[in-house]
Amino acid sequence: LDSVEIDIAYHLSKKSSSFFQLMTSHDQLRKLLLNAITVANILRQQVHCIDEMLCSRWLRLIYLKQRRARCAMLAAKLDLVNAVSQTQATVQSLLASSDYLAALELIATTRAVLNEELKEFLNFMRSEFKEPMHNDDAVLEFDLYCLNSIVTGLIRLREFRFFATFKEETFSLIKNLVRQVAREEINVIHRLAPTDTEKNLAEEMRNFPFDVWLDVFTKIASAVLRFCKKLKIVLERICALIDYAIHKSTADDCSLNRATTATVQPANLLNDVCLSQYDADTLHDTVEEFLPQACTYAEERLCRVLSARGKEKYVKLSGEEFARLVHVINKHDDEFQNLLNRPVVALRAFLRSQLNLYMQSFHEDRKTKLTTIIDSEMWKRADVPSMFQDIVDRFSLTKKLQDVTPVQQERSSRSYLSLGGEKYVVVGTALILLQIVAQYCQLVDELPLLCTGNVLSFLIEILKAYNSRCCQLILGAGAVEVVGLKTIAAVHLALSCRSLQLIAYFIPHLHSFFESHLPETSQHQTRHFVQLLKDYEDHVNEIFNKMVSIVELCIVQLLDKWSLSGSLPSSAFMLIFKQIRRFHDSVNDILKPDDLKKVMLRIYGSIRKSVDADLQRRGVNAKTANDEYKFACDDFCLLVETMRTLPAFNDAGELLDAALL
Repeated sequence: LDSVEIDIAYHLSKKSSSFFQLMTSHDQLRKLLLNAITVANILRQQVHCIDEMLCSRWLRLIYLKQRRARCAMLAAKLDLVNAVSQTQATVQSLLASSDYLAALELIATTRAVLNEELKEFLNFMRSEFKEPMHNDDAVLEFDLYCLNSIVTGLIRLREFRFFATFKEETFSLIKNLVRQVAREEINVIHRLAPTDTEKNLAEEMRNFPFDVWLDVFTKIASAVLRFCKKLKIVLERICALIDYAIHKSTADDCSLNRATTATVQPANLLNDVCLSQYDADTLHDTVEEFLPQACTYAEERLCRVLSARGKEKYVKLSGEEFARLVHVINKHDDEFQNLLNRPVVALRAFLRSQLNLYMQSFHEDRKTKLTTIIDSEMWKRADVPSMFQDIVDRFSLTKKLQDVTPVQQERSSRSYLSLGGEKYVVVGTALILLQIVAQYCQLVDELPLLCTGNVLSFLIEILKAYNSRCCQLILGAGAVEVVGLKTIAAVHLALSCRSLQLIAYFIPHLHSFFESHLPETSQHQTRHFVQLLKDYEDHVNEIFNKMVSIVELCIVQLLDKWSLSGSLPSSAFMLIFKQIRRFHDSVNDILKPDDLKKVMLRIYGSIRKSVDADLQRRGVNAKTANDEYKFACDDFCLLVETMRTLPAFNDAGELLDAALL
């Protein structure tokens, strides 16, 4: 251990000189570096002074000389243009004085000037005015040199009022663009030349079929949107020039110089221009509000195109057609919002108003249709066309309740609707209501975010109205006065019951369907389906009670004529069984087997209680054990045995007790 410590100390002492030498060299290098920095700063200051005293002045002189040459060239071109513009008047005066040779020479000279001196100018004018702005589907490009020259010239002259004129011209261009695209599309549709017709544009578009009209509107909206995108590029360029004029940032200058392809850079055009902060802020505020104002005006013009078709046209659209219209409007409205990074309300407000009108008309048409049909319903079993069977078959496969398009050659109708392994024998109104419910669900699928809450309220109203009106017409016997039924028979009650059960079958599905489409904040609205299902079930139970009460009343009347002597079975009990058989046969193929069994068991219980009550009233009971009681027991046993032969008691005959209470 001692030897190791000695070795360590030896090595440390050996390296100490190198360490101190390193520290000394570091200090020397630091001093040399500081001296070099000082010398470099002095040289930079001297170079800057030389640049200001010698180079900048000469470079400025070169720039002014080039600018003077360009101005002289421009003045010469303008003189040529002025001379050419006066050629026609000069030629006419020469012709008037019969100096034909001079006129021909002047025309030849002018043509030579146009072909040589003004050739580039003419090419530029042709390229600018040959095609309208909306037909340019390529990259949005502008002559940035011309734009730079105009804007910088206005800034140099401090003519800041040019934005008011610019705004008026922009709005006028948007208005004319809408008309131009509409006219061109109409001419294409009619295969007309642009000047072949002068009819009113709105009237012509109003008469178009929906598909053609929607295509024209889409092209108009796309053209207006492209115009606004070009306008945004112009405004961004103006903002960049304003930023450079006040020397806000070097980054703006760099991006400005990279963006332009002109030979003269804005840095040269705006070297001697310096805006005040107040002027710059005013211009910036004006530019920032310009594009939103233009986009708002553009959407307002599109709304006028939409309004020109007439609201009566929109309410007559099918759900699929209205969904396509909503998709087109939302698509272009989203484009405008992305362009501005903030909402524009014109198209959205128009869409909301039209949607409310469409929903109101949609609901009123179907409500009126249902009310008319149910008030004229004769309460007879309806033949079920294949279209309604297709609706429930599609629901069984997809769990979606949607309307189907009627086919030209329908399959033969059936007397019942097959659903979930059951046969529903219903009235025609129930089938129409099923189709209406399917149309409401289909509308929600087509416009899920726009009309879900309204559709739910309207659908609840329709279903409640049907339940209430059925109760008034059948249980309340209103059909006797409304459609002239002689009486409300058991078959009418059974048909009403099955019709209600058919609609009630879909209520749980409607509950889950709207739960999946409604936002979280509106989920509470689905509670109405719970109450609605309870109302339908209560109504069905009331119908069952009414059936039992009808038979019970008939039995009580027949028991008043019951004679406890004579041959078996008695005539009264034979009539009772005849009435039971008639009731059973009238509802056997309408009610489902379980419901029929429950009703028949309740009728049996009512008969038993009525017979016991009648015997007690007569003073005949088991204690007397006389011939009348024995006759009554035998008569009742024969009635029970006969009832067991009914199809409703095929598997429940043992539930009928032949013994009296």
